[in-house]
Amino acid sequence: MLSNPRVTFLIVSWNTRQLLSECLDSIAATCPDFEVEIIVVDNGSTDGSIAMLEQQYRHVRRIVNQKNVGFGQANNQAAEASKADYYFLLNSDARLFPLALHHMLTLLEMNPRAGAVGARLENPDGSFQASYTSFPNLWREFLLLSTLGRKVFGPWYPSHGPSEDSVHRADYVEGAAMLIRGEAYRQVGGFSPEFFMYSEEVFLCFSLAKAGWEIWYQPQARVLHHGGASSKNRKTSREG
Repeated sequence: MLSNPRVTFLIVSWNTRQLLSECLDSIAATCPDFEVEIIVVDNGSTDGSIAMLEQQYRHVRRIVNQKNVGFGQANNQAAEASKADYYFLLNSDARLFPLALHHMLTLLEMNPRAGAVGARLENPDGSFQASYTSFPNLWREFLLLSTLGRKVFGPWYPSHGPSEDSVHRADYVEGAAMLIRGEAYRQVGGFSPEFFMYSEEVFLCFSLAKAGWEIWYQPQARVLHHGGASSKNRKTSREG
């Protein structure tokens, strides 16, 4: 355990053993020049995830919950266990491409008002996955839920297609791969306990912006994201 890590990866997992293994391997393969800490919070998995961590990833810190406490609360547990300069929120069904951490960390270190930066998420086939957008309102939610947004503006909606390859500020970025300044995370108290799963990052980014921090999108940081792996496994509406 690092006493004062520069970057701590916060990974929440629920029955994603194989994907979690691939996620952890991607960190080892793409961050060789960084001294990073990894904390996995397991939300009551029954697929052998804990045994795998104990046998194959002894360097990874583990927090084991007896039940699924949700994405936001689990991340807060991990953050409370580390006083890192930066927290990298990474989904267990995501994999880093080379230099992803480097590009995100460089952006934050060059901009002292940047509180968080999101990566360019890609589907397994390499296509762009919605990675950022503006804060929701009734009109945007209607376009999204009715699928009219994607029919009119393109399959990347609600992320604005013309900007997907440029570094720019955004209202919020997806929590599947987000690097957050530790100072900023602690200032706003992390994730709100009111959210169990989904939309947590929207409120987190809103809280950061309200506190005066900027949110950025960095497309040079590429992350493969399967998306919804835990949701596909859940057996009840309260499992994430």
